[in-house]
Amino acid sequence: MFNYGELCDVFWRGSRGDVIVCCENIENFARAMIALDGAVEAVCALNPDLPQGDIKVILSKRDFTCVVTDLPIASRKVFDDAGLVCLDVNDLKSETGNLDREAVSTAWLVPTSGTTSTPKLVLHSLVTLAHTALKSSEVVDDPQVLALFYDVTRFAGYQVFFQALLGGHTLVFPGLTGPMNARVSFCADAGVTHISATATLWRKILMCPASKNLPLQQITLGGEAADQPVLDALRKAFPDARITHIYASTEAGVGMSVSDGKAGFPFKFSEKTFNGVRISLRDSRLFICSNSAAHSYAGEGQIVNDEGWVDTGDIVLVEGGRFYIIGRESGVLNVGGDKVVPEQVRHVLLEHDLVSDAVVYGKKNPFTGTLVVADVKLLAGTDKESAKRDLEFFLKKKLSSAQRPRVLRFVDDIEVNQTGKVVHKK
Repeated sequence: MFNYGELCDVFWRGSRGDVIVCCENIENFARAMIALDGAVEAVCALNPDLPQGDIKVILSKRDFTCVVTDLPIASRKVFDDAGLVCLDVNDLKSETGNLDREAVSTAWLVPTSGTTSTPKLVLHSLVTLAHTALKSSEVVDDPQVLALFYDVTRFAGYQVFFQALLGGHTLVFPGLTGPMNARVSFCADAGVTHISATATLWRKILMCPASKNLPLQQITLGGEAADQPVLDALRKAFPDARITHIYASTEAGVGMSVSDGKAGFPFKFSEKTFNGVRISLRDSRLFICSNSAAHSYAGEGQIVNDEGWVDTGDIVLVEGGRFYIIGRESGVLNVGGDKVVPEQVRHVLLEHDLVSDAVVYGKKNPFTGTLVVADVKLLAGTDKESAKRDLEFFLKKKLSSAQRPRVLRFVDDIEVNQTGKVVHKK
């Protein structure tokens, strides 16, 4: 346990260049980031478990000079090889006293959480990154205990981190790895009242026996489109909790949220300004104009156009007075000349009672260009032969010929990355 005051007891006396923070301990992470904000040109926090190749790509995007870390010396090689000065986070703790130096406007460089490519670095400021928490930060009488199921170095993780830090709440970190039931049990024992996670993670949480002991008041889904089956399952499991699903991205910031228990968002969101955010649907794509949007990528051009809009790259479907985020434009498959959105196929699979989780992807084919393949995790105890027949019949009714998976593979588990999203295969 620690409070904000305890995190502000150190100061940065190094150069004003670009600095990496790579810490295993979340308290060390928080102390380093607070010390560096206003003292350096740019700071970028990286998860120590990020693939070495991704770290090398990120290091190549800016002229980083130093890394603040609590990693053992043997684990710092990727930074040594890049010529960075390695400063142990404990050395920061020895720096005390006020500094007579002018503050600078620090850029917070946030890696994107994409599942199909190496991360880009998005340029935020503390104001844009903590925009939602700053708007709603107030000390409440009822104590809130928030659990961090996101990687704290990514956009969604920062939202939970700042909500707890600026709101005076308790933050519980169950870890990003290890058996899910153990992580959920840890949260139950800590009295966690608020959990924010992707729909994929919520499906895993609901499968845990320990989830029955969670005293949840607020359930938030973000990072992926919330499908109706998972919303219904959450309502059944936690009848007294408020259930909210949001749209947000590293580039666009927090866009919109709804708590009506329905998948998708009301079409009226695209007709009016809500909480300072404007939504526009153009050619089946989602555009957002928001004060929390980032302005550019590190070395890769602007994010916001001249009119202040961000092209999210997400495809939308308008139906029945609502619009639905059905997938990424960059992930569309070409199947014999027809466009197929893998996430749209996945959501149909998740509607089936026997399906626990699934991932849909394309496989090259000399005749159609691409074959649609689905890896499916069935509920425990399900007979695979009968499940295959049931699923094929179900999909034939729900999907077009081009959309239907030509290969159905039953797997023991679906891989999820540290942002809580399904890993899409190439």
